[in-house]
Amino acid sequence: GTDWVLCQQMTVKEQLEAGIRLLDLRVSSKTYFGHGPALTERINIVAKDICDYLSKHPNQVVVCLVRPNSITTPKQMKNSNLVQLVHSALQKE
Repeated sequence: GTDWVLCQQMTVKEQLEAGIRLLDLRVSSKTYFGHGPALTERINIVAKDICDYLSKHPNQVVVCLVRPNSITTPKQMKNSNLVQLVHSALQKE
């Protein structure tokens, strides 16, 4: 499992429901967020959870810090590519 690299015990959905409004999202690949050497959550699932939450709570704001996971993000992916990747996942939802 990936329990030894998780920073949070709750999923993104659970964090949003608990009142957390700032998410530190580290992109590890074109399909996964990650922490350290491990892949943690699929980008499209996190995007769906954020969109679902905001649809149910239209007066809320969620701030997403999107940055590379320094260990596993391919070197050729620039920060603008990472933001575009997450933005595309949000658009699909």
